[in-house]
Amino acid sequence: MSSLETSTAASSIGSATSTAAASSSSTPTPASTRDSMLLEFEPYFQRYALLAELKLLDVPECRVPGLFVLPRDNNVYIWDAVMFIRAGLYNQAVLKFELIIPKDFPSVTPRVVFSTRVFHPQIDPASGEMDLRRHFPVWRASDHLWCVFAYIRRCFFKIDVTDAVNEEASRLWQQDKKMFELKIAGYLKDADTNTYANPGKCGIKFQRWDEEQHAAARDVMLQEAAGHSSRHQSFGLSWVRVTEQGEYQSLAEHLSGSKPRGTRPLEDLLRGLGINNDDQGDNDTAATDKTASLL
Repeated sequence: MSSLETSTAASSIGSATSTAAASSSSTPTPASTRDSMLLEFEPYFQRYALLAELKLLDVPECRVPGLFVLPRDNNVYIWDAVMFIRAGLYNQAVLKFELIIPKDFPSVTPRVVFSTRVFHPQIDPASGEMDLRRHFPVWRASDHLWCVFAYIRRCFFKIDVTDAVNEEASRLWQQDKKMFELKIAGYLKDADTNTYANPGKCGIKFQRWDEEQHAAARDVMLQEAAGHSSRHQSFGLSWVRVTEQGEYQSLAEHLSGSKPRGTRPLEDLLRGLGINNDDQGDNDTAATDKTASLL
């Protein structure tokens, strides 16, 4: 090749390189593309985060005694809950309440609203809302929803009248504990009557004992408990199941036969974020890691 040809070829290569560089600079950077994908899939990451929070309630170190929780099938941001108090001033109380999770969770503290009327210094007598701000003024990365449930239970064993929202309960606790106890007893009597009323959209409903209808279920549960007393085991379907198409479906949707609402296949989600999905066994790990990065 002559020197002229060599010079011409080098010039062409340089020109092509410059053109390619200019073209690449006009396309979105990988970082901006990734950020836009994160925004698109953020609602799905939040569903993973809420599912992880629900699963924590089954971890022995995070389990709250006497608590039963059921997320609503049509709104994952509202969890119906019932708490059984088996000792102390509120002994035998059956307390129904809602955990209301804000859409921008975990940036904002959740709310707790009791549907059962409760006489307590930290529960607003008009709205039924418990004041969580005194214990969770700012929602931190170390806070979890099980911490809220644990705090609720503690409030019924350790009465604190600091910044009380029920002034009457606060006054009686400090000045007339006997009357405070009588007030609690009156509220609990009304609550026992209303336990079976099942107001609102609460997914946890109670029926009065029917020997013919309920005895067989009780016997099965007692047998299972006796056979697994040395370790904890979950029974039944999870709150969310994965369909054959890789979509996420709530338990209520599965039982009713309806199609999943507002879901995206996990493969599409991971592929859009550039996560290698060749190993199907790593799906949950990859999704969990990505959810943690958003939190």
